Amino acid sequence: MKKTETNIAKRGIFSPTITSIHIKWGKKCKILFMNQYSLYVGIGAGICTAISMLPQLVKIIKTRKAEDLSYGMVIILLSGIAGWIWYGILKKDLPIVLTNGFSLIINLLVLFFSIKYKK
Repeated sequence: MKKTETNIAKRGIFSPTITSIHIKWGKKCKILFMNQYSLYVGIGAGICTAISMLPQLVKIIKTRKAEDLSYGMVIILLSGIAGWIWYGILKKDLPIVLTNGFSLIINLLVLFFSIKYKK
């Protein structure tokens, strides 16, 4: 790590809650851009993860069949999603809470309809 990067890291510039107070022209502008960029990447990844089970939910509702769905997988996934929501609440990170909250709802619906239509 370069000497300037060490000084910046010691001052807490890399914290996820960067504000415009920390920003000056030069190398610090790149840090702000990277943090904003990482926020957009995180939101995009969260949306993709949240909607990943949507096709499965639609298929279960349309066909009214859910024979091959693993309940163990859904339970473990729901536990992980609940953990991510808790983590987001603790970190006060709204994108994590919202995307995982949506994912939790979708996966609970998958579990509900798979139980309802299981023969």
